[in-house]
Amino acid sequence: MDTAQSDVRRDRRRDPRHPVHRGVKAFFGQREGIVVDVSKGGLGLHFEGEDIPGSLGTVDIEASRQEFFLGRVPIKTVTHCELEEEFLRGVPVAKRCGMVFGDLKPHQRFQLDYFIWLNTHGVD
Repeated sequence: MDTAQSDVRRDRRRDPRHPVHRGVKAFFGQREGIVVDVSKGGLGLHFEGEDIPGSLGTVDIEASRQEFFLGRVPIKTVTHCELEEEFLRGVPVAKRCGMVFGDLKPHQRFQLDYFIWLNTHGVD
């Protein structure tokens, strides 16, 4: 990625993304994805199967090792890409998508802040 593309991507995100601990999952409908990174503005996840529609609606986030659950988070899918073989490194999924959060309720914003703190410090 050249410098111009990097600057555009950086400008598009207001909040920095942070890698999360292993085992954090996102559930959308009957499907499941692995959360890779998160910010106050959205999240990135790996998944398999068909692409996720842009107008998804809501997602549930679960970190079972901390017994954390954040449900019905309004979200919209903004990017999809197939992962190149060199990026898979044993991950059993072949796609990545970026999602932005919609209008979060005050309690969801509080829970999201706690989730970010809990799952991004000392990432394994």
